[in-house]
Amino acid sequence: MSRSRTTLDTTGPDHPAQDRIPADYQNLLRVPGFWRMAVISMTSKPAASMTSLSLLLLVSSSHSYGTAGLAVGCSTLGEGLTAPLRGRLIDRLPVRPVLFSCLAVHLAATIAVITAVQGGADATLICTMSAAKEARRLSCSFLCWS
Repeated sequence: MSRSRTTLDTTGPDHPAQDRIPADYQNLLRVPGFWRMAVISMTSKPAASMTSLSLLLLVSSSHSYGTAGLAVGCSTLGEGLTAPLRGRLIDRLPVRPVLFSCLAVHLAATIAVITAVQGGADATLICTMSAAKEARRLSCSFLCWS
């Protein structure tokens, strides 16, 4: 016994999604707004992924690799614990004030971590500041709500 399967034909000209699916990459390049989104995506993603590596290299220049790894772990923990708050802020408030206040607090916290490492601070302070650097979203929320 053979069963006939019903499949959705998206190749026909009558299918409503046909004109929204690019046939090849050259058509994708012609989509309005593609280049703007591509440039934004390409410039924002590497910076986010390189934060941990940069922190590891920074801390390991004056401390052990164990301390550097602990600082990266604290940083990741701080970011993970405060991510739901960032989502709530973006959902409830206008995007620009949230992002600009997070940027301001993040820059200040990053400068503080760099200064602490280069000033020879102990491992506990560096790990605490690394966690606080990613927990900047908490202080960002106070800036946004006020």
